[in-house]
Amino acid sequence: MRRVSEIGHFLLSLQRDFPRRDLLLGSLIAALVVAVYLSPSDNNTMPALIAEPITISLESRSELREEDHQQLAWQEHLVGRGDNLSTLFQRAKFSAKDVYEISSSPKGKSLRNLYPGETLRFGASDVGQLRELHYIKNPLESQVFFRDEDSFVAEERVREPEVILSYREGVIEDSLYLSGKQSNLPDKLIMEMANIFGWDIDFVFDIRPGDSFALLFEDRFIDGKKLSTGNIVAASFTNRNKNYQAVRYTNKKGESNYYTAEGLSMRKTFLRTPLDIFRISDGFNMRREHPIHKMIRAHRGVDYAAPRGTPVYAAGDGKVIEAGYSKANGNYIFIQHGQ
Repeated sequence: MRRVSEIGHFLLSLQRDFPRRDLLLGSLIAALVVAVYLSPSDNNTMPALIAEPITISLESRSELREEDHQQLAWQEHLVGRGDNLSTLFQRAKFSAKDVYEISSSPKGKSLRNLYPGETLRFGASDVGQLRELHYIKNPLESQVFFRDEDSFVAEERVREPEVILSYREGVIEDSLYLSGKQSNLPDKLIMEMANIFGWDIDFVFDIRPGDSFALLFEDRFIDGKKLSTGNIVAASFTNRNKNYQAVRYTNKKGESNYYTAEGLSMRKTFLRTPLDIFRISDGFNMRREHPIHKMIRAHRGVDYAAPRGTPVYAAGDGKVIEAGYSKANGNYIFIQHGQ
């Protein structure tokens, strides 16, 4: 009875909301709804629902690869001079088909240019099938190829070295380079220190015995072994009883420069020395005797001598106004500073 009452209210609402010419059509639709709604249902024909527990493995592909990785037989080959992918696969007792499958994979092009010193590690199953190939470019970068049915997929792996701060100090006895070597400083840090303070100190004319320096720098390690020397973090140099300090700072854009303790840039308008390694072959002298003509001719400049290939820096920002070759100057570049 409750169902019939609800349907009656529904029909009355239709009568109020619809025009008279639509009542006939509405009545037919309502009659069909009532017939369907009130018709008896056969509960015996309803399908039975059966619940069964289903075991779902949550083991990921990476875990499966790790398990497979531990069961492989490994061999390692160092890339030598004249080696290519085919010769290395031959040496490891793998077929030309393996070479084709891995070199034709989406990232297999990287294996076409191998360099001496790089390493290939081959992982084979118990039946001798190549399952993994590790292309180790250097201690920090590698590319790993995994067999996926009849092809290979690859992933890049990059390791971060452990950075440890180291400290060195020393006293100048003869030259900056020799004193730095006595303090067990690598060449890279000696040159970097000269570049940092080269805006304030001329390491040819200004340096004196008794000057001192101190460096705080990065040492990079991987698996407990020293990988390389990093950047200078902070430095101090005392020249003629005047102390200069520099601290490395990296801004939000990733650009790194050196600043004083007051926050001023170490870079000045002009460099004091334009070369890292050099000797002065001829200084500024208004009364110099010309080495060839044996006549007094003014030498309005300073000549630096350095090994072939030594970088030469501009003394400051400027505009190249001329470049070329002459018998007097050799290869030359004229730079105009300021206006």
